[in-house]
Amino acid sequence: MNLVDKTTKCCGCVPLRGGVIFITIFSLVGLTYIILSDVLTVTSTDYSIGTVVDLIISALFLPVIIFGLFVTCFEKKSYLLRIYSILYNAFAVIEILDSLVAIFLIIAYRSPVVNECYASNLNFNCDREYNRLEAQVILINVLIIFFMTHFALVIAAYAARRKNKEEKASSTNNALESNDGTPPHKILENNDSSAHDVLRSVPAKC
Repeated sequence: MNLVDKTTKCCGCVPLRGGVIFITIFSLVGLTYIILSDVLTVTSTDYSIGTVVDLIISALFLPVIIFGLFVTCFEKKSYLLRIYSILYNAFAVIEILDSLVAIFLIIAYRSPVVNECYASNLNFNCDREYNRLEAQVILINVLIIFFMTHFALVIAAYAARRKNKEEKASSTNNALESNDGTPPHKILENNDSSAHDVLRSVPAKC
């Protein structure tokens, strides 16, 4: 049994469909906030190339999240959910890689930043402040990695469950049709017609 099959709840207590809706709305709000913040930053005179890259990635995945919200709330087709799951996985991988890079950079650039800090301000406890910043960055990015992985598994599990339900429903219909080649709705119509014929024949016999 893989991780997708083991995932039956979102955050340990929320049903899969409700979890997918929550994840999608949460992602939509988060991406919208990031895009607006990055746009305001880019329009100012002081911004980095990382901000531009972050803005482009967020803008590209915003339609994916909107598509996911539509599919989850209205369509619920397994193949559409599968497409949403694949696209969200791609988004999750990019976010996880971004978090790993952030953790690597905050650790790798410790010495240069602290030395520059002490060179410009000898009375400031640069080591303590950098330790605080480093802990915050690592904690936030570890949480991002955890939740992005979990959210991707929840969406994949819901898509797999919808596919299984559709396959079971299709197998049941095929089994009913294979009895005499008559579709299930035709069997019901024939049974109703036979019942009406019996009822009409009762007064005549009486």
